[in-house]
This record gives sequence, C-alpha cells and structure tokens, in this order.
Amino acid sequence: PYITLTVTDPRGCTGEDTAGITRILPLKDLLPNAFTPNGDGLNDEVAPPDLFEITDMRVYNRWGEEVYNSKGQNRGWDGTTNGKPALPGLYACAVKARLKGNANITQVGWTVVLVR
Repeated sequence: PYITLTVTDPRGCTGEDTAGITRILPLKDLLPNAFTPNGDGLNDEVAPPDLFEITDMRVYNRWGEEVYNSKGQNRGWDGTTNGKPALPGLYACAVKARLKGNANITQVGWTVVLVR
C-alpha cells in the first residue's frame, strides 16, 4: 500500500509525495509449521525468514531431548541430529531472533513437522 501526502503553504503553493508502507508481521506469524529436508532447495531448513538474524535456536524431540542447538551460528535446523537424518514427526522449536538492523530480540516457541 501507498500513502500520498499533499501540503499547501499560505501562498497556495502545493507539494506532494508518495511513500510505500511496509508492515512486518510478528516473528511468530512468519515461522514455518512444516519442512522437507530432502535437498531440493525448497523448505530444506526450518528457520525464521532471512530478514531476521538468529541469536539462538533450539529444537526438541517428542521426549524433550534437545536435538539441535544453533550455538550462535545464525542458522536454522536442517533436520539432522548428530549428522544423521532425524526421524519424521513433530518437533518443538524455540528461537531468539532480531530483525536485521534492530537490537530488539524476540523469543518465540512453536512446533514444526519434519516430513520425509
């Protein structure tokens, strides 16, 4: 969407400018709920969109065991555990991330389905 502003001075001279408006959704609304790490280049990793920088990301299996920890690597989970493909199913994720260029860190928890 765009907004146009028109200004008129006391002598009747006018000026006008148009600007685009961008709304960035909350991080929780941008996270995937499923991914398919099969190497096809589509949905191969679960992570926030590229406009966010990951400061910490952890993934847990259905028994509450941590299967992934980003350890400050600014990357998402590729569906592997200890170098081996993780089993398909539901995983709990927690991420701390910030919008690039912004100091405020947001923390979000959600679940994701790994599909093989």
